[in-house]
Amino acid sequence: MKTSMSKTAPSAKQQSTTRSAGINKESSFQPTLTSPNITTLNQCYEYFNNCNIPEIVEHFAETGLMRMGTSQVKSRLPFVGTFKGKDSILQFFQEMDKLMKCELSVEDVVEIESNKLLVVLIAKIHGKNTGNKGEERICHIVKFNHQGMMTNFEVISDHLYEEQLLIKH
Repeated sequence: MKTSMSKTAPSAKQQSTTRSAGINKESSFQPTLTSPNITTLNQCYEYFNNCNIPEIVEHFAETGLMRMGTSQVKSRLPFVGTFKGKDSILQFFQEMDKLMKCELSVEDVVEIESNKLLVVLIAKIHGKNTGNKGEERICHIVKFNHQGMMTNFEVISDHLYEEQLLIKH
C-alpha cells in the first residue's frame, strides 16, 4: 500500500522558513503517515545534520547494508559503494565526513511497502577541501526489520555533481 505524507504547497511565509532534518514544525507540512520507522528516520536525519555518526549507526541492524550508488567516481569519492555491517557503515559516514558537510531537509516520505520508505530530501552540500557549495534533490530508500532497525539504506543522488563539489581538479 502506497501512502504519502505530502500536503498542499506551503504559503510564501512558510516557503521562506528553513527546514531542519525531518518535519519542520513551523510549516504546514505535517505527516499524514506516522510510524516508529518514520520517527527513527527523522532522528537519524537530525543526528546526521549534527554530525552524530555513532547514533546513526546504532539504528542499523548488525548486518545492515548502506548503498551509495555505484559509478565511475568510486575511486575519487571513497563513500560511493556498498557498505555491509555496522563497522563498514561507520566507515562510510567517516569517509563522507572527511570531504563534506551536508545538511538534509525532508520534503516527502512515502511508504512503498510494509517497513520500506521512500524519502525525498534536499541536500545542502559544502565541500570541506574545496569550499564549493551546492544543493541537490536526493532520494533515500530505507528498509526496516520488525525490530525497527534499518536493514537496507540506499542513497540515490548525482555522484558526478557531488564529485565536482568535493574534489579539486
